[in-house]
Amino acid sequence: MTSDIRHHGAQLPPDNGRRDLTEVVLGESERLLSAPIEATADCVKDRGRLAILEVRRGRSGNG
Repeated sequence: MTSDIRHHGAQLPPDNGRRDLTEVVLGESERLLSAPIEATADCVKDRGRLAILEVRRGRSGNG
C-alpha cells in the first residue's frame, strides 16, 4: 500500500498541496511503524490512528 501511495503522490505536480500532504502522512506512518511495539496507551493510540487512516482510505474508493 505504501508503495502505491508513494507512486501516486510522486505523479502530482511539485506545487500541489496533496503531494505535500502525501509526503507528510507517509513520513509519519514510517516513523510510527518503525517504533517498537510497546504495551502502552500511546503506542496503542498511534497504531489505532494508522488503522483508522487505512479504513478511511479503503472507504473512499481510492485504493
